[in-house]
Amino acid sequence: MKKVDVPATTRDAVDFVTCDLCGAKIEEGRNDVNEIEVRHKTGSSFPEGGIGEETSVDMCGKCFDEKLVPWLRSQGAEPRTEDWDW
Repeated sequence: MKKVDVPATTRDAVDFVTCDLCGAKIEEGRNDVNEIEVRHKTGSSFPEGGIGEETSVDMCGKCFDEKLVPWLRSQGAEPRTEDWDW
């Protein structure tokens, strides 16, 4: 986190994100995509809003490929890889 000056106030803002497993800084490029999202949400959702909890981790691509995917396979899951474009 870093301090960001806002007129008449100061607030905390994310400076950069690190991998919760290895501690490496997760780089974000201007045109590069390298997103990993691991989260679990529980609760209730209604048209006017909702409430619940979310558990998540920040993970770099290397830990995803070298730690999470092998562990998932060891548990019987087979992660899918699909092409995408917009």
